[in-house]
Amino acid sequence: MIEGPRAIFLYVTNLDIGREWYSRALEVEPASFDEESVTFTVGGCLLTLKLTTAASHSLTSVYWGVDDLEWEYRRISEIGKMPTQSAQLAYVDSNAVELLDPFGNVFGLVGVGGKSKRNARHRRAAQKLALQNVGQNLDEIQMKEGEQRKIHRVIGWVVTVAVRLTLGFAWTFATMQTRPADTLPKLPIGATGR
Repeated sequence: MIEGPRAIFLYVTNLDIGREWYSRALEVEPASFDEESVTFTVGGCLLTLKLTTAASHSLTSVYWGVDDLEWEYRRISEIGKMPTQSAQLAYVDSNAVELLDPFGNVFGLVGVGGKSKRNARHRRAAQKLALQNVGQNLDEIQMKEGEQRKIHRVIGWVVTVAVRLTLGFAWTFATMQTRPADTLPKLPIGATGR
């Protein structure tokens, strides 16, 4: 059983231009790059741009599935290079267009039909909503943690004051000297000075 591609290699004569063009076209930043290559991860597939100086290197055609063919076609056309051709594919309600990257490689777009298009939009809307919910949950957790820190500070302050007061009272009572009754001065009661 053949599955989707896992890796694609395209040959380019300028890595900086290739990295910029493919970053904008794929709307992702490179996963890695060095002096010889730039690698993108797109839908579980590794797309590697390999530096070549040979102008006679064979060029590659890669087709990318999109849910809105016209919009993606316009968006990528504005990045650079004109479309090469438009071709109807063998299956119903889908078509494809080919654009050239700056190095002459074919950057093909395959449009998916109605139900898939709706499903893709619903998935994107659900993902957006899920991300918003995650953001709200993280904000709530952060707020609760802040409130708990305030409560712990207040409790710590109250406990500190209570301990100091208790120690102060204990110290006062421990250091008080009690005098026996016979050491107290006696006042003459009822004695008159006559």
